[in-house]
Amino acid sequence: MKNTNNNYPNWEAMLANQTDQQLVETYNHEIKLRVWGTARMWYLQYLKNEILTRNLDSGLLFSEDKNTFSLAKPVVLENGKLMFQQ
Repeated sequence: MKNTNNNYPNWEAMLANQTDQQLVETYNHEIKLRVWGTARMWYLQYLKNEILTRNLDSGLLFSEDKNTFSLAKPVVLENGKLMFQQ
């Protein structure tokens, strides 16, 4: 999905340049936020897409069809697998 609105930063490239651990930290930061708007919608879409493109076991964050993206709980990355923090 390409953002055609030039008013937003290039989040797609920024997220793509993050390490796996940085991406996990970005996700964990986002679950704490309780704001919504068009910019956040785009940002979360790019975050979702980037997580899906990585070679990570991220199934616990997504519905079976990958359309629903959960921001319910913080996660940790262990051996290439995302797991909910204890």
